Formats: sequence, structure tokens, C-alpha cells
Amino acid sequence: MRNLYLFVIFFVMYEFSTYISNDMIMPGMLHVVSEFHAPVEFVSLSLTVFILGNSLLQLFLGPLAEYFGKRRVILMGNCLFLIFTICLVMSQNIYEFMLGRLLQGSGLAFVAMGYALVHEKFNDRQAVKICSLMGNVSLLAPLLGPLLGVIIIQNSSWRHIFIVTGFIAIISLIGLYLFTPKTETKNKH
Repeated sequence: MRNLYLFVIFFVMYEFSTYISNDMIMPGMLHVVSEFHAPVEFVSLSLTVFILGNSLLQLFLGPLAEYFGKRRVILMGNCLFLIFTICLVMSQNIYEFMLGRLLQGSGLAFVAMGYALVHEKFNDRQAVKICSLMGNVSLLAPLLGPLLGVIIIQNSSWRHIFIVTGFIAIISLIGLYLFTPKTETKNKH
């Protein structure tokens, strides 16, 4: 049971990194468009492509989880989120940045797998309590994200926002690798 609770803690860390990455960069978007000499319209477009990235994968994750198992899908999502976050740090123009935001947003889609796994591994009463606590992360990120983003931008580059987010994603990936329970799959290999 201890490992299940550790899974929940590291999953919440992953969920937090996906949500806060979007909220932290918003105050820095004027710095991004300024550095890349891009029109200010890219500020709002950045949010749109991040959410679009989340939406693009939703249809495929259920079948993938049934075939490969929720554990593999969650780990894959965390890895992809981390890779795309690193790509954002290294982006050299606004188009690379926007592509990175689209792909990074896809990491948010994997959050649903964690909630499904909690419902699968805990009894109903525990699962509802845990999921309600986990859901508070999505409420906390828009409150803390812009504040943390401003603090980072005032003291360094907007790229450091994604370095911080990537660091959180690395820690969550290690924890999820160690503690995410295995699930039944249709794949017998």
C-alpha cells in the first residue's frame, strides 16, 4: 500500500509539472516574442497550441493503455513531456517554440491515465478522496504558476521556466518508474 501512495505523490508531481509549465510561461510570453522578434499574437497562440496538444492525443490513450498497460503509457507521457520541455529550452525561433508548446501540451493528456489507475488500485472511497486531492493540483497551478513565472523571469531568462519544469518532470519520472503499479494488458508479450 505504501508504494501506491508513493505512486500518487509522484503522479501529482507530474500532473503539477504539466499544469504549471503552462501557467509559469504566460507572464514570460512577451519576453519570448520579443527575443524571437515575433508578433504579439503568438502570446495567446501559445496557450491555444498547448491545449490543442492535450486534445490531440485523447482518442488514442485509452486503446494504448489497454494494449500496453497504464504504467507504460504514464511513463511514456512523462518522458515525452520531459523531452518536449527540453526542446522548448533549446528553441531558436518562434515556430520551434510553438511546435514545442504543442508537443509539450500533449503531456497533459496522460494525466487521465493516473486518475484511472487510482480508481483501479484503490477502493471507491479511497479513490474519491485521493482524486479530489489530486484535482486540487489543477487549481493550485494557475495560482502559483504566474507568480513563480514572474519571479524566474525577473531573475533570469524565460528558458529557466522550462528548466525548472523539466527538473520537476525528471523527479516525477524517476518516482513513477519506481512506484507505478503494473496493470492488465491485451498485449501478452
